[in-house]
Amino acid sequence: MSIILRPPGETAIYIATNAIAVNGGDTPEHVSGRGLRRRRLNRRQRVHLAADLVSRERQLDPSISQVSSLLNVAPAEVSAELKARAAAHGSKGRILALVRAWNAASESEREAAILAIGCDVVWDALARVVA
Repeated sequence: MSIILRPPGETAIYIATNAIAVNGGDTPEHVSGRGLRRRRLNRRQRVHLAADLVSRERQLDPSISQVSSLLNVAPAEVSAELKARAAAHGSKGRILALVRAWNAASESEREAAILAIGCDVVWDALARVVA
């Protein structure tokens, strides 16, 4: 699914093409939005780059402020959302690691883990889940 963003009142033109393999890969070359202004491209180079981005020959990795400006939201809000997602992802990773360790453990190792954690702590957690 493609999302076309355009300023109100302007016509959006989008031409989808197949991505060109770069360096033997099957994904387009990535262009960092953070260094875009430092490139000091002339007008013709900017038009060429814009056409490459629209045709998916290159992929733009925009900065937080570029996306914030495009979608009219505060950069701080985007940063907060990214931090929340990273925290949630980290939590999921730790949970997955615990599940894998539990599944890989023998019955006696599981019992030893419960004793090391503390029966009361494990019991309280079970009671919250079941309740």
